[in-house]
Amino acid sequence: MYPKTKGLALSASFAVLLGIFSLVSIPLPGLVPITLQVLGVFLIASLLGPYYGTLSCLVYLMFGALGLPVFHGGTAGIAIILGPTGGYLVSFPIATLVGGSVSARVAKTRKMDLLRVATGFAISLIIIYTLGTFWLMEYLGLTLPEALLAGTVPFIGFDILKAIVAAPIAVRLRSTRFDLPVRRPSRATKAIPEETGSQRISSRMASSPFRDASSDGDRLSAMLSETHFQTLTDINLKYLETIDSTQSFMSSVLNSDHEGDLVVSEVQTGGKGREGRSWVSNKGGMWLTITLKPPTSRVLEKIVFMGAKAIVRTLEQYDVTHSTIKPPNDVYYGGKKIAGLLADTIVQGNNSKVYLGVGIDVNNDISAIDSISQIATSVANIIGREIDLIEFTVSFVRNLDAEYYGELDSHISTN
Repeated sequence: MYPKTKGLALSASFAVLLGIFSLVSIPLPGLVPITLQVLGVFLIASLLGPYYGTLSCLVYLMFGALGLPVFHGGTAGIAIILGPTGGYLVSFPIATLVGGSVSARVAKTRKMDLLRVATGFAISLIIIYTLGTFWLMEYLGLTLPEALLAGTVPFIGFDILKAIVAAPIAVRLRSTRFDLPVRRPSRATKAIPEETGSQRISSRMASSPFRDASSDGDRLSAMLSETHFQTLTDINLKYLETIDSTQSFMSSVLNSDHEGDLVVSEVQTGGKGREGRSWVSNKGGMWLTITLKPPTSRVLEKIVFMGAKAIVRTLEQYDVTHSTIKPPNDVYYGGKKIAGLLADTIVQGNNSKVYLGVGIDVNNDISAIDSISQIATSVANIIGREIDLIEFTVSFVRNLDAEYYGELDSHISTN
């Protein structure tokens, strides 16, 4: 789930940016000047999405209503909103809500994303023109042709030019390097069925080693379903209370062949690292395995490093900065291990799949475990407090998806 504080800050920032764009005003014969407001609306809808984007436009209108000079040409006040051009201003949050919903899901390739963003722009522009034109008709008593000639026709060419400028900028900024709230609720996360194809999951799942932790599992499922993913668009979650290893569960019990299958367990009784080394996996850590199906060997060989970068990125979001990747599969902080990865690769003809296991010490009090306190640490030990483990897990999966999308996009761009 996107951090609310960051979303609110971005909404306010883009409201200020829209106000700056409004200062560029070129008068035309008639009442409606040429401004860069529509360019601002395009960027807000495509970068902030329908919810924070709409909020940004509402904040912009509030700024102007309170007397800040953020409307065209530095004007301000309720009188501007209620005046002849007020329909265009009122249309901004509506256009952002609808257009932002269309472009909220970032496509897997930049060409497809460009098409999606352009479609959102077109819909937003239609809404702006429609409300602005009918407002002019009502306010000035114009006929429809007269209102179109006064408030729409002269601006079509300029607004198309704005869209041409804004679209590639938006697509670029929507890429993996920027953590933006371009999102909307995706289809609900599906539970992995008890039977996969002809394979029946062992009845021992009902016994204590495989008890479902339904409350946290339901919450994680709900949060994943509300999070926009660019590549892992069909996540199937299996959340467990205790298991020997998420890695062995994914391969031996589920025999997963679906990209996005995700197994999360609160505790691992037999967690393993590279070369079969044991890993203490007590409650409070993030222990998961996810199935990925990279299309090429070039992407395949980067899976572990990609996962490590996602770990570093997630740690940074929780104030654990300056963690380092220690090849081939560990992440360290201050000389102590905080996370590790394990990739089991299965090649099936021209197709490959990877079970990527990830373990991060999050709320574990590693300092209290004498056997590992000198060589390992946890997020809680570093920042001095526990954090929401479910939110942390969602953040990691989102960052992993972003890194994966970046690799796939890079691969497509070079072919």
